[in-house]
Amino acid sequence: MINEDREVDNYNNLEHQTIEEDIDVQTSTPTWNRTPIPAQYVTSPATNRNIPKRSSKIAARALKKANFVCENNQSDRVFLRKKGTHNYTEPHHLIPISKQVEFDDNSLDIEDNIISLCSHCHNLLHYGRIEDKKTILRKLFNERKNALRQCGIEIDFKNLLTYY
Repeated sequence: MINEDREVDNYNNLEHQTIEEDIDVQTSTPTWNRTPIPAQYVTSPATNRNIPKRSSKIAARALKKANFVCENNQSDRVFLRKKGTHNYTEPHHLIPISKQVEFDDNSLDIEDNIISLCSHCHNLLHYGRIEDKKTILRKLFNERKNALRQCGIEIDFKNLLTYY
């Protein structure tokens, strides 16, 4: 049985490869959009159900805006991507994209909701204990809540924790 939230929230190998390609073609640091973007859906080939559409270009722009450092802890150890141009960090939707239906027509697949994380912090948020996640989530939430509000996404910290 496929865990439907995991199918939506985790990037697969092809998506990771596409993000890598999108990073390589970027020449300048993107600017923040900070306007609501309509949510879009696609049909999953694995489950044949509608899931929120994700853009590798948006994920790549979010990583670039964060200067390819871990936004939880900029001194966390990272390594260079295969091509050796940028640090390897991973995109993580602070508000999981699997919760898109709870946010009306405003897309969660926006730079303001995508956090650049080292592999350790990213895996901690997906697989760690909630008591170990709370400090990181509170920090990231406090840094992004106003930007998310400008994008038409309203959430409080208590509700965000229920997603983890």
